[in-house]
Amino acid sequence: MNINFHYYLIKAMAIEAGLSEDEAQVLALTSQMVDDVTPDFFKGEQFPTQKGKMLKIYVENQPPGYFQENAMVGAAGDHYYEFLPSITSFGLLDARKEFYQLESVTPFHFYVENYTENPADRSTLRTKPALRGSNLYNAIDAIVDSMVQDREAGDDSKRLWDLVHLGMLLHVFADTFAHDGFSGSLGWENDAKIINIFDAGLQERGREGIEHFSDRLGSLTACGHGQLAHLPDVCSATFWYRYRAQENDNFSKEKCRCNRIVFEQCAKYIFEWLMKLAGAQDHTAGRWEQIRTPLLETACLVSSEMDDVKHAQELSALWAVNYFHDQNKISWLEYSTQSLFGQEIAGNVNGVPVYRFENEEIFYLFNQVTYEMRKHVTGKY
Repeated sequence: MNINFHYYLIKAMAIEAGLSEDEAQVLALTSQMVDDVTPDFFKGEQFPTQKGKMLKIYVENQPPGYFQENAMVGAAGDHYYEFLPSITSFGLLDARKEFYQLESVTPFHFYVENYTENPADRSTLRTKPALRGSNLYNAIDAIVDSMVQDREAGDDSKRLWDLVHLGMLLHVFADTFAHDGFSGSLGWENDAKIINIFDAGLQERGREGIEHFSDRLGSLTACGHGQLAHLPDVCSATFWYRYRAQENDNFSKEKCRCNRIVFEQCAKYIFEWLMKLAGAQDHTAGRWEQIRTPLLETACLVSSEMDDVKHAQELSALWAVNYFHDQNKISWLEYSTQSLFGQEIAGNVNGVPVYRFENEEIFYLFNQVTYEMRKHVTGKY
């Protein structure tokens, strides 16, 4: 899914459920950060490991003990520290490398249950929607239940930690629906051929749409849904494609997917959690019917590659101004989690900046929960 869902819809649903704008912002921010924190997010230094390159940055204040205990931080001078940030998103070329697939692609965008049990069996690597009873669904359920219990007990000591944790997991949860049928590894299970495309905003695209989205790079993109470009993430798209049932299969399987139906199912699950979190679960059904149509209209307005941000103002007009901290950053071209997050430069080390963070606590909590998620999925930090 794209920013319409991960940031704007999460925030809109949280506020509509009854959470404060501040808490809704934390959920939306940490959800969207999963897509935004690429190596380009920071100006730092890359150093080689056995299988890839780790990114090292300098930070002004000493990071919490968790990162010291897990060798992710080190003293570098009198007034700054070396820190290994958790990189949760990569570009296409990096995603082809196993190191980055384990670091970022599989844990956060193509989640698969019990990945470590038999990663060599490619038939089990395809992402599936995290429906009730799945490990991911149960983990989110447990966080929400814990937050409700803490609220009833008047204990807000770990409220921020839980909000950051929940926001990040909501991104992973949403992507299990959007990326259904594809894996975070480079392999035949991701081979796909577009048959046709229909978009709610642009109507039938026909041959033009197929050529626009069809794989132009061959096996280079056979990781995730690369051969379908951004189609699985575009809420307004309905598309048909062929795929392999097994390695030597000649694209014998055909599938039609209406993203709007898939995304609505995912959004409804999330809204149920948010209503429970706000203590209004008894009114979930009625409230959902009230907001369902405008929520889906919001999700369909900007459709990634299929339009050039021309609907950004419509997106802002559909919801009250308090859904967005800065209307000038609403478009795809201007939006940046960095500006929302509040990075500042506090000096430099040999030309490499030392970072100061306006929301330092959220920054480190986000890193901690993503490191833990990576370990849960792959067995490694």
